[in-house]
Amino acid sequence: ARMATWSLSFGLFFDDYANVLISGTSMRSVTDRNHVSPAMLAYMVDVLAVLASVMLVSTWAAFEGSLMADAARSIHLPSNMTSLFLQATPFHFYTFLAVFLTLLVAWGGKWFGRSFDNRTYRPAAESRIKGKNARFIHVLAPFLTLLGAATLGLFGSGYYFLRKSGQPFSLMNLLGHAPTMHVLLASALSALTVAVYLLKRDRVLGRGTVRVSFHRGILSMISIGMVILLA
Repeated sequence: ARMATWSLSFGLFFDDYANVLISGTSMRSVTDRNHVSPAMLAYMVDVLAVLASVMLVSTWAAFEGSLMADAARSIHLPSNMTSLFLQATPFHFYTFLAVFLTLLVAWGGKWFGRSFDNRTYRPAAESRIKGKNARFIHVLAPFLTLLGAATLGLFGSGYYFLRKSGQPFSLMNLLGHAPTMHVLLASALSALTVAVYLLKRDRVLGRGTVRVSFHRGILSMISIGMVILLA
């Protein structure tokens, strides 16, 4: 379960928000069922999100490249964004070391340095909603919808705005022009729509349970949203 979480997060390197959203949400029940603590899940997912800062095909690459290009112009250094980004990649000491440490933690299941509470999270019995007739497709379809919509949305919208701006075409510029937050919001809503449709169609959940689960999900995200807004 730990290595599966690490592998999934490692593969979602094109955007840090998408990494946390997709891998964290989809692997939470898996890690809980296999006695992996929420602290360890959060650690792996959060740290592996920094891969976006060293990947040429990512939403961070264009931002970092533009900052370096502006600094290069101020000292009359003739170089483009892509070459500056690639030349700076070996200096991401923290990124590479942190990702390597997450691999060791995922493999061995032990913390480095301070120990954290490894108790698994168990929802209260009265808050559990048990569905009947549940099948693998009810999990797979929303997940693939989220992943597909996010990928197509980032590349599609990035291509549209890149052509509109008239800048040279490159994968770095492509993802740099994508409205990341808007795409991820639309992707999440699309996945939610697919999930609700399948659960209703196949009568997996009873009447009113989808609404209760939706409200509970919103409440659980309020504290996270406040942390991001205040930061």
